[in-house]
Amino acid sequence: MRNIRIIFIIFSLLVIQNYVHAQDVSDYLITNDIGSYKKITKGGPSGNILAGADHFGLDHKDVSLGISYVNDETKMWIDVQVTQHAGADSDKWLLHEVDRNFRNYYGQPGDSYVMRQINGNTVMAAGSGEWTYHWLSANKVIRIEYTDLQMAKPEPLEVVQAYLAKHPSTITSMTSVELRTADNKTKWIKDEMERCRPTCLNN
Repeated sequence: MRNIRIIFIIFSLLVIQNYVHAQDVSDYLITNDIGSYKKITKGGPSGNILAGADHFGLDHKDVSLGISYVNDETKMWIDVQVTQHAGADSDKWLLHEVDRNFRNYYGQPGDSYVMRQINGNTVMAAGSGEWTYHWLSANKVIRIEYTDLQMAKPEPLEVVQAYLAKHPSTITSMTSVELRTADNKTKWIKDEMERCRPTCLNN
């Protein structure tokens, strides 16, 4: 029985590995240098991109890939992840779940959370030492992160712009002011209750 279980596990891992390799990594990631940012990892499978997204692994399977770049001059390391959602019913919560990463339990946006316009694309950005850009491109989620504890380094806009060109944002334009209105927070809480029902009601 144990041998059968081991064989099953190995077979499952091979299936997953072949599935990922069947996807062209370059469809998701930029696998060459980006301006002054040098590619330092090959690019491959990465962890889930959305924290606290209960539906992951339950109603569908996603492809999540990551890669890193470094700028030798500024010594800045950039991590990029792209997750392709599988197109299940929970697609409708993707934007909410990305936005959820930047809010507290009561739907209040974090102090550093802003909506940015970059090359005509709406991007969510936030940080305090650890900085991040998030956006959706249809049912793909893009996340770019870097560390700048002293806030003394230039933003890695070369990388952000390159990924926006590859995966244009499909987030409807919204300003940081609109993000913080009472109506927006009320709507967010209602959406969160619907998204996690019945889990929320049991907590």
